[in-house]
Amino acid sequence: MVLFDEILRANLDITQLSKLAEDMRTDLGRRENVLFWGAGCSMPEVPASSGFVKHIHTDYQPAVRVCKGKGKEPDFQNLMAELPELDRRAIIGHLTVGKAPNWSHILAIWLMKSGFIHRIYTLNFDSLLLDACSLLGFPVDVYDFATISLDRPDLIQSPAIVYLHGQRHGFRQRVIPKDSEPDQWEKLFLHAKEKRHRWIVIGYSGSNDQIFPLFKHAPFMGGIYWVAHRETQEGKDYLSLSPAVLELLKDSERAVSTIPALGSDQFMKDLSEHLELFPPPLFLKPAEHMDGLMAKAGHLRLGGTSVTSFSSELVARTKAVADDAADTLLLRLFFKAARNRDELLRLCDQASRMTLPESFRQLAAELLIAEADRLDSDFREAREAHPSEDGSNYLRAALALLEAALRFTHTGSLGLRYQNLLEELEREPQRSQNARSTEPSAPSESADHENRDAAELATIMAQPPVPST
Repeated sequence: MVLFDEILRANLDITQLSKLAEDMRTDLGRRENVLFWGAGCSMPEVPASSGFVKHIHTDYQPAVRVCKGKGKEPDFQNLMAELPELDRRAIIGHLTVGKAPNWSHILAIWLMKSGFIHRIYTLNFDSLLLDACSLLGFPVDVYDFATISLDRPDLIQSPAIVYLHGQRHGFRQRVIPKDSEPDQWEKLFLHAKEKRHRWIVIGYSGSNDQIFPLFKHAPFMGGIYWVAHRETQEGKDYLSLSPAVLELLKDSERAVSTIPALGSDQFMKDLSEHLELFPPPLFLKPAEHMDGLMAKAGHLRLGGTSVTSFSSELVARTKAVADDAADTLLLRLFFKAARNRDELLRLCDQASRMTLPESFRQLAAELLIAEADRLDSDFREAREAHPSEDGSNYLRAALALLEAALRFTHTGSLGLRYQNLLEELEREPQRSQNARSTEPSAPSESADHENRDAAELATIMAQPPVPST
């Protein structure tokens, strides 16, 4: 972990996600974008290497003892090296099978389908990217580097997914040092230089493999954008960057910059939003999406009738119901995606500028008004219990929600309520001041308790509650 301020003081290149999206839009059709896909992209569905190590410690104790007996660090590769191949395959299968794709997988394939991502080089064994392809009805070419030779990386056809370590069901899996072939990986990196590919590295720590050194030696003319997890601890911002990655960022010849992000899911959501591609149509119009999938089987017939006639009739009968369900689902997705009030308002602002069904707009307004009602109710309860505390922050939060609701629907009663709440906000500081001036100058013991409660309440009121989901 590195303090964000230290990154700034070192004058390292920090790229805003909006700038990356703008460059991708400008270069569309002229430069290929590659996602270098690490274990962090499949979490928490599939654990990172530490999760594999924990599993081995639990179920394969002899391998742990042998590893320690040789004086080796019991990390992922060293422990795997002490296990028979069948046990290694069993562990990988156990920890990757039956998982569902997350937002990172779905949006990576959606951006690929939309022409913004051309290749994904994945270090993971799971099939979640392929599951996302099936979900979106977008087949891509798959290259398993563990079982084929990449002597000619120029023959890879985009769009493509390239498994650098193999697949969980593949014939071979590169999980121990002796199985690695840096020379062939190097050809892949040099090919990126020749084609001026833009690489976006996400979910990758730069450890536990022999690939990272290639980042230090192969020049990337198209640039490398290293997505670093950003988190706050004790009021300070940190970026999750290993010392090796930090040194890479300091190397001016490598053209590497970092993009702070709150995890791979959030990065992919934000990138999709900047490209005006969030959410995918699958979640907006599921019935039409299914009809499009069935169209690929239009040449097939059942009893002399095209199979698409059955799906078209089904879509026609269920479209209204499906659209209503999609509206509700999309609103719930927006509210789930918002970790705080500011993000919720930003998502709603984007949605309000889209061409959306009236039922969606009405539902959005109702949900926002309900959140405003909750804040308003909390404010009045707090004011009754502690009249001297200033509740302006509660009122501002409720006003922001009502203002967002007005973007979806504008009724006289909603506008009047907004105006009344605005006037109450203007009066609130004076009201609380008047209440404080009438308080006794020498509070009793019970009043002293109330004052301490009021101080705690003031802290809460300074940070209005996160909208419920």
